Amino acid sequence: ATGFYMEMFGFQPVLGPLSPRTGASVAVLERGDFSIELVSLIGSRPRAAALPEPNNPISLRGLFKFGVLVEDVDKAFKALKLHNVPVVLEPVDDAALPIRYCVIQDPDGNLIQVFQRLQKP
Repeated sequence: ATGFYMEMFGFQPVLGPLSPRTGASVAVLERGDFSIELVSLIGSRPRAAALPEPNNPISLRGLFKFGVLVEDVDKAFKALKLHNVPVVLEPVDDAALPIRYCVIQDPDGNLIQVFQRLQKP
């Protein structure tokens, strides 16, 4: 997944990948003030294999998605589709927030909301 975040969103590696004695592989990526720590435990399975309802991550407690702010969500969406990134929701506006966003999946099935801020009406 490290390459996915670097190629799709411009994150840069800061640390790793490391394989400490704990049986995990760890990598830390940054983009601006935002950091992602990717941890993979030996013997772990993809979300779809581990969960009884892999297509319904909202039924889980805890983190089910995170967001990445971009300048133009439609442009980002087109680029993601060119790389065959799985799409969960095509770009839509949410006037209440106000944002325009889409939802995609990373290679491990984690949900990512790609969004841009809209001008308040």
